[in-house]
Amino acid sequence: MEDSVTINRFDSFDEMKQKLGEKPLIFCEEEQSRYAIISIGDSFEFGIAYNVYGIDLMFEFDDINNVCYIGAGQNLLLIDIENKEILFNKLLFSPILDVIDIENTIYIICDLELICYSDKKEKWKLGFRELITNYKLLEDDRLWLDCEGDEWIINLSDGTVE
Repeated sequence: MEDSVTINRFDSFDEMKQKLGEKPLIFCEEEQSRYAIISIGDSFEFGIAYNVYGIDLMFEFDDINNVCYIGAGQNLLLIDIENKEILFNKLLFSPILDVIDIENTIYIICDLELICYSDKKEKWKLGFRELITNYKLLEDDRLWLDCEGDEWIINLSDGTVE
Protein backbone atom coordinates (compact mmCIF):
# COMPACT_ATOMS: atom_id res chain seq x y z
CA MET A 1 0.00 0.00 0.00
CA GLU A 2 2.90 2.37 0.74
CA ASP A 3 3.72 2.76 -2.94
CA SER A 4 0.25 4.15 -3.54
CA VAL A 5 0.71 7.40 -1.56
CA THR A 6 0.79 10.53 -3.69
CA ILE A 7 1.69 13.93 -2.21
CA ASN A 8 0.72 17.02 -4.17
CA ARG A 9 2.38 20.08 -2.55
CA PHE A 10 1.21 23.68 -2.79
CA ASP A 11 2.84 27.05 -2.09
CA SER A 12 -0.17 28.49 -0.29
CA PHE A 13 -3.17 27.40 1.73
CA ASP A 14 -5.56 29.10 -0.70
CA GLU A 15 -4.09 27.27 -3.69
CA MET A 16 -4.44 23.92 -1.89
CA LYS A 17 -7.98 24.68 -0.68
CA GLN A 18 -9.11 25.60 -4.19
CA LYS A 19 -7.77 22.33 -5.63
CA LEU A 20 -9.12 20.28 -2.69
CA GLY A 21 -12.72 21.41 -3.04
CA GLU A 22 -15.06 19.71 -0.56
CA LYS A 23 -12.68 16.91 0.44
CA PRO A 24 -11.56 16.68 4.09
CA LEU A 25 -8.92 19.09 5.37
CA ILE A 26 -6.66 18.42 8.38
CA PHE A 27 -5.02 21.25 10.32
CA CYS A 28 -1.90 20.33 12.32
CA GLU A 29 -0.92 22.79 15.07
CA GLU A 30 -1.99 26.43 15.24
CA GLU A 31 0.48 27.65 12.60
CA GLN A 32 1.28 25.82 9.39
CA SER A 33 4.07 26.30 6.86
CA ARG A 34 3.33 23.48 4.39
CA TYR A 35 0.26 22.52 2.41
CA ALA A 36 -0.45 19.29 0.53
CA ILE A 37 -3.13 17.03 -0.84
CA ILE A 38 -2.47 13.40 0.00
CA SER A 39 -3.96 10.54 -2.00
CA ILE A 40 -3.85 7.05 -0.54
CA GLY A 41 -4.42 4.59 -3.35
CA ASP A 42 -7.57 5.26 -5.30
CA SER A 43 -9.67 5.29 -2.17
CA PHE A 44 -9.04 8.45 -0.12
CA GLU A 45 -7.84 11.99 -0.74
CA PHE A 46 -7.54 14.79 1.81
CA GLY A 47 -5.73 18.05 2.41
CA ILE A 48 -3.23 18.72 5.16
CA ALA A 49 -1.81 21.97 6.52
CA TYR A 50 1.19 21.23 8.75
CA ASN A 51 4.47 22.51 10.13
CA VAL A 52 7.90 21.12 9.26
CA TYR A 53 10.63 20.56 11.83
CA GLY A 54 13.29 19.51 9.34
CA ILE A 55 11.65 16.15 8.63
CA ASP A 56 9.07 15.58 5.91
CA LEU A 57 5.80 13.65 6.13
CA MET A 58 6.17 10.01 7.19
CA PHE A 59 3.80 7.16 6.36
CA GLU A 60 3.43 3.66 7.84
CA PHE A 61 0.67 1.17 7.10
CA ASP A 62 -1.06 -1.33 9.36
CA ASP A 63 -2.31 -3.76 6.73
CA ILE A 64 -4.27 -5.89 9.22
CA ASN A 65 -6.48 -2.95 10.27
CA ASN A 66 -6.26 -1.19 6.87
CA VAL A 67 -5.08 2.09 8.39
CA CYS A 68 -2.28 4.54 7.70
CA TYR A 69 -0.28 6.40 10.37
CA ILE A 70 1.09 9.74 9.23
CA GLY A 71 3.75 11.73 11.04
CA ALA A 72 3.39 15.42 10.20
CA GLY A 73 5.69 17.66 12.24
CA GLN A 74 4.43 17.33 15.78
CA ASN A 75 1.14 15.66 14.82
CA LEU A 76 0.28 12.00 14.44
CA LEU A 77 -2.67 11.18 12.21
CA LEU A 78 -4.49 7.88 11.85
CA ILE A 79 -6.41 7.35 8.62
CA ASP A 80 -8.92 4.53 8.08
CA ILE A 81 -8.31 3.77 4.42
CA GLU A 82 -11.28 1.45 3.90
CA ASN A 83 -13.86 3.79 5.47
CA LYS A 84 -12.19 6.98 4.18
CA GLU A 85 -12.15 8.43 7.66
CA ILE A 86 -9.71 10.42 9.78
CA LEU A 87 -9.68 8.53 13.10
CA PHE A 88 -7.48 11.00 14.95
CA ASN A 89 -5.12 13.96 14.63
CA LYS A 90 -3.04 14.12 17.84
CA LEU A 91 -0.68 16.93 18.73
CA LEU A 92 2.25 15.20 20.41
CA PHE A 93 4.53 16.60 23.12
CA SER A 94 7.51 16.95 20.75
CA PRO A 95 8.26 16.73 17.00
CA ILE A 96 8.28 13.30 15.33
CA LEU A 97 11.67 11.96 14.25
CA ASP A 98 10.54 8.66 12.75
CA VAL A 99 7.59 6.29 12.34
CA ILE A 100 8.51 2.60 12.31
CA ASP A 101 6.34 -0.43 11.48
CA ILE A 102 7.25 -3.84 12.90
CA GLU A 103 4.64 -6.48 12.06
CA ASN A 104 1.73 -3.99 12.07
CA THR A 105 2.77 -2.44 15.38
CA ILE A 106 3.71 1.20 14.92
CA TYR A 107 6.42 2.99 16.92
CA ILE A 108 6.57 6.79 16.95
CA ILE A 109 9.99 8.18 17.86
CA CYS A 110 9.80 11.84 18.89
CA ASP A 111 12.38 14.28 20.25
CA LEU A 112 11.31 13.52 23.84
CA GLU A 113 9.09 10.44 23.71
CA LEU A 114 8.55 6.97 22.27
CA ILE A 115 4.97 5.83 21.63
CA CYS A 116 3.66 2.41 20.58
CA TYR A 117 0.36 1.90 18.68
CA SER A 118 -1.30 -1.42 18.01
CA ASP A 119 -4.82 -2.15 16.72
CA LYS A 120 -5.48 1.60 16.26
CA LYS A 121 -4.83 2.35 19.96
CA GLU A 122 -1.96 3.62 22.03
CA LYS A 123 -0.38 0.59 23.71
CA TRP A 124 2.33 2.37 25.77
CA LYS A 125 4.36 5.57 25.93
CA LEU A 126 7.73 6.59 27.40
CA GLY A 127 8.92 10.13 28.01
CA PHE A 128 12.53 11.31 28.22
CA ARG A 129 14.11 14.35 29.90
CA GLU A 130 16.80 14.74 27.26
CA LEU A 131 16.43 14.87 23.46
CA ILE A 132 16.77 11.64 21.53
CA THR A 133 19.90 12.24 19.45
CA ASN A 134 20.35 8.78 17.97
CA TYR A 135 18.51 5.46 17.84
CA LYS A 136 18.92 2.00 16.37
CA LEU A 137 16.63 -0.99 16.09
CA LEU A 138 18.18 -4.07 17.76
CA GLU A 139 16.67 -7.19 16.20
CA ASP A 140 12.92 -6.56 15.91
CA ASP A 141 12.11 -6.44 19.60
CA ARG A 142 14.43 -3.84 21.16
CA LEU A 143 15.39 -0.25 20.46
CA TRP A 144 18.62 1.46 21.51
CA LEU A 145 18.27 5.20 22.23
CA ASP A 146 20.89 7.85 22.90
CA CYS A 147 19.38 10.77 24.80
CA GLU A 148 22.18 13.36 24.76
CA GLY A 149 24.65 10.82 26.17
CA ASP A 150 22.28 8.74 28.30
CA GLU A 151 21.80 5.37 26.61
CA TRP A 152 18.64 3.32 26.94
CA ILE A 153 17.52 -0.06 25.61
CA ILE A 154 13.75 -0.35 25.31
CA ASN A 155 11.86 -3.63 25.08
CA LEU A 156 9.39 -2.89 22.28
CA SER A 157 6.82 -5.47 23.36
CA ASP A 158 5.90 -3.58 26.55
CA GLY A 159 7.98 -0.38 26.72
CA THR A 160 10.10 -1.48 29.66
CA VAL A 161 13.66 -0.24 30.02
CA GLU A 162 16.34 -2.95 30.15
